[in-house]
Amino acid sequence: MSFFNELKRRNVFRVGAAYLVVGWLVLQIVDVVGDMLALPDTVGRTILMLLAIGFPIALIVSWIYEVTPEGITTQEAVDAGMKTSSEKKLNAVIIGGLALALVLVVLDAYVLEDRDESPRVETAVEDSQPFQGEIIATANMEKTLAVLPFANLSSDPEQEYFSDGLAEELLNQLAQVQDLRVAARTSSFYYKGRNEDMRTIGRQLGVNFILEGSVRKAGDTVRITTQLIQADDGFHLWSDTYDRSLDNIFAIQDEIATEVTRALSISLGAGEFEVPGGTRNVVAWDEFLQGRYAFNEGSPDSLLSAIEHWNRAVALDPDFGGAWIWLVAMYRNMGDFLDPDLSADFPRLGNEAFANATRLAPDMPRVIDQNLQALMREGRWQEAEAAFLEHLDRIGSSNEVLNRGYGSFLANVGRIKDAIPYYLRAYRLNPLDPLTLFNLTMMLGVDGRFDEAEAYMQEGVANGQGLESAILLADWTNVIYQGDLVRLREKIDTYYADPENHDRFVVSEEFMRTILELLESNDRDHAVNEARRLLADGTMSGIGMAIMRWVALQHQDMPLYQMLSDNFGNLGGYRWSRLPGAFRQTEAFKDAMREQGLVDYCRSTGNWGEFCRPLGNDDFEYF
Repeated sequence: MSFFNELKRRNVFRVGAAYLVVGWLVLQIVDVVGDMLALPDTVGRTILMLLAIGFPIALIVSWIYEVTPEGITTQEAVDAGMKTSSEKKLNAVIIGGLALALVLVVLDAYVLEDRDESPRVETAVEDSQPFQGEIIATANMEKTLAVLPFANLSSDPEQEYFSDGLAEELLNQLAQVQDLRVAARTSSFYYKGRNEDMRTIGRQLGVNFILEGSVRKAGDTVRITTQLIQADDGFHLWSDTYDRSLDNIFAIQDEIATEVTRALSISLGAGEFEVPGGTRNVVAWDEFLQGRYAFNEGSPDSLLSAIEHWNRAVALDPDFGGAWIWLVAMYRNMGDFLDPDLSADFPRLGNEAFANATRLAPDMPRVIDQNLQALMREGRWQEAEAAFLEHLDRIGSSNEVLNRGYGSFLANVGRIKDAIPYYLRAYRLNPLDPLTLFNLTMMLGVDGRFDEAEAYMQEGVANGQGLESAILLADWTNVIYQGDLVRLREKIDTYYADPENHDRFVVSEEFMRTILELLESNDRDHAVNEARRLLADGTMSGIGMAIMRWVALQHQDMPLYQMLSDNFGNLGGYRWSRLPGAFRQTEAFKDAMREQGLVDYCRSTGNWGEFCRPLGNDDFEYF
């Protein structure tokens, strides 16, 4: 008998074919499970190597032994009947494996071909879905990048502001590249101090590339090490080390940005990477970084420290537009979270800072947003909406500031269901920003989606976001909207039971107990008069005034509500909650809406929102 025929008789060919079919199926299963569990690529390579080693062993074993119904025996002891049974079983394994392989190939070609496993930014704004607990930041585009916080290797831990700031500035510069989408700062900085696998980070942030590095600062010199990583496999595309004098720090930023974009094969125009409103003053830039580091901590003391650093920055470089606009954000938005005595001059200072920012960097999204918010306060709703949509179409699809701003517009005009997707998009672009989280959870509560709001708030608390007062206010407000004063009392009891919390929230325990009593009171006149007395005291913070609105809404007092609202402010969506339904049906409320210009907006656009409808050509009603 020839050697070839002997191989056939001993089923060596059948064993080899069965081994290859089963091995291929094993590799496909490992590939799918590996993606789901974010297993390192070495797992797949190890299994492939083991299968390769096992193949000749399987052939040798099949030459010597045969598996029969009576057990494993040598080839010489196998009779014809046993041989036929073994051949049938091997044939079944081969045919079954090939059939399964064919099914997998068809599924991959026609069912899974267009599957997008990475998060995306919506081409059309979508409504929010129940919280899934995964950070989503940017689109699944061809070139998407996350800049992780650089590690501080300096001997002085207080130099961390510098390593963080350098990473943020690189992020801002790379965000100017037209063909590159960069994950928001607070999304990528979520991973600071976390030993996460690069593939996990890339998948959660929806990016294909990751830039990380380290900084060692000593005196007037700095060593910066950077590396660009491909997120799906952890492969290092490029790395470099820069030893420079701090006098050349801006040249280093430009150099790193250029190298990164070159590594990503992005075609850039001539000129430097210049962020609008930037500075070339090293000391001013250092002050700016320290200010932003303090701001990100979110406590009252750190907010005041941020103001001091930014004021020093603009004193050193009066043309530093980026520092001016951050002062605007502080003076106009953060005063509510500080003692009124400390923020009394904030309105005037905010206007002065905004005039400088507009002059120096009119195209910055934060400047644009502030201008459009001003149009809203003036009742120029159509003009504001047209400008918002124009800017969103041009630059806003990946900018959380403009998405949040337009969400505020829609909330003010009573289009809550339309507003939520924009707040959600802003959240997806920047899921660790506390103000975005505050706006999103507030409007979910106004829409009655309290479970979703609670889920987002719990995630914010778990991530240790700053501005605890904002998150706490949203949480307690949604409890009020549900009409559950018993639960509110429990939350107040629990919160103030911890002595450390007495200095974290802007309002005192005594104030909150008083508010609770006024909400529970059946004596409307007493509740409203007591609220007016507290307001006339002149020591109430912006947060305190926002909380006092609960009393005005609960007891349907329009004059008190107007006293507590600056042109209905950025939290105009309050008045659309389910709590003050009867409040909206009063003539005083209708008159206020006329004065705000909202009725003219509704008539001219034909969009009356969710809480109003026209009555003929001259009248309307709210509900």
